[in-house]
Amino acid sequence: MPKGYHHLTRDQRCQLYTLKATRESVDKIAIIIGVHRSTLYRELSRNRGKKGYRYQQAHEKASERSHNFSINKRKMTAGLIAKIEGKLLL
Repeated sequence: MPKGYHHLTRDQRCQLYTLKATRESVDKIAIIIGVHRSTLYRELSRNRGKKGYRYQQAHEKASERSHNFSINKRKMTAGLIAKIEGKLLL
């Protein structure tokens, strides 16, 4: 298993959903899917809905969070750039 922070793919989420339905342990599912168990615990806690974990809903939630993060990451606004340029010209 690779080191570092990893996200699950849609196929891995589908496998997780199916194996969880067969009442496999999270540790065994992690070995089968090939990810660290903490990745699965994080996935299950973040993407659980009112009806439990469903892979389609989980994938949509994860995609939405990823999209929102990339939008909010842009902190260099036109006003901030103008302010920096004004300070540099002094």
